[in-house]
Amino acid sequence: MAMRRSAIALVFILVLPATVAGPTSRDTLKPTARTLLKRADALHRRGDNPGALDAYMEAVDADPNAANLEAIDTYAFPFVESRDKILAEKKRAALRQFLKLRPADWEAAKKLALLLDTPEYESVIEPFIRTRPDDADVYATLGKLHERNHRYAASAADLEKASALDPNNARRHLSLAFAEYNVIAKDTTLDQAEKRKRIQHGLAEVDRGEALEPGLAAAMTWRSLLLREQAKLESDPEVKSKLLAEADAANALANDRFQRMVKPPLQKSGDNSLPEDAPRKSPADWQHVTSVGSTFEYRLPPDWKKQDFNSYRGATGDLLEQIYPPATISPEYCRSFRSFTSADVRPAEVENRVYDNGKVRGCFVVIDFLNTTSNKTTRHTSFRFATSRGIEDITIIEAMVAGYSAVSAKTIIDSVRTK
Repeated sequence: MAMRRSAIALVFILVLPATVAGPTSRDTLKPTARTLLKRADALHRRGDNPGALDAYMEAVDADPNAANLEAIDTYAFPFVESRDKILAEKKRAALRQFLKLRPADWEAAKKLALLLDTPEYESVIEPFIRTRPDDADVYATLGKLHERNHRYAASAADLEKASALDPNNARRHLSLAFAEYNVIAKDTTLDQAEKRKRIQHGLAEVDRGEALEPGLAAAMTWRSLLLREQAKLESDPEVKSKLLAEADAANALANDRFQRMVKPPLQKSGDNSLPEDAPRKSPADWQHVTSVGSTFEYRLPPDWKKQDFNSYRGATGDLLEQIYPPATISPEYCRSFRSFTSADVRPAEVENRVYDNGKVRGCFVVIDFLNTTSNKTTRHTSFRFATSRGIEDITIIEAMVAGYSAVSAKTIIDSVRTK
């Protein structure tokens, strides 16, 4: 049954940052600020994220107590910097405004720095090197930004500081190992002695990371890359052959670990699909769709059309593709997602569990959103699963109107296949 487009409120499910500035109750804000935040909420629900951020920044100008990192992330969501330059600039402006009010807030500075290019990102982080000299995250962030800007030796130096400050964190050691590989592989000015020194340092960091957290695919991936660089330096065919064999073995182990992460065995703790939820076969006339990152595919009704790089729209609803950091699918992970809410939007979780559609295992989450202003409800049905890019998600948004049926959303989810 076709539905009016205005019935769909695009209120997306997202992971909200765990460390943000505590929001001030809107009831205590100045009336002008409250009105502007309501406007921001409405613009965000309509998909006008730049407009929502403009209204939010006006609210902060009217009352500085309205400044809220969580609100900035919410109004900018969904956001892909490389594809949305206008929204990127709006988010940078909102973060600069926040930092002007709260210059000591590291989380805000980090978010802004990650949206900037050299040399400006250094000027944002530099004050925190002075005020937070023992914070590994400050150096790790700076190292990540140096790497992004092809400053590989500087990246390795800062990641080494982060590793020294957080020595029991396996991922710090593995990040440093990869940074050493980047220097070796991409800095053409290095002599053989320096390359050998960095290779041994990188391999030692891999060993430290592996000892702290055995089984990470990245550990064997970086070992393989470093061993191949070492093989390039050897003139003895036997030594070179031995190193390449070790590199191949490490790479094979990395692939095995990755496959175990992406397709872990089903747990026996009650998270299997219920018999009545057996996968549904999609109709023959449904179209095949390949995801934005080309890492999975699914099927949609024939009338659904692509709207943006990561969204589709049909007579019965909308679909959005999203991506999150890598994780292991588990009941606990599925429950870790929170849903956006506002003064006039109330979420109600209908279902949240691990589900296997026969090809892909992921988080099956259904949330109903009631708009208390319009008294209309939309249902968000999400499926989150692991691919080579991280945790990917498809969310189907449908209006709960007369004649609504959950069959369509479930059939779309059951068609998901990873590549």
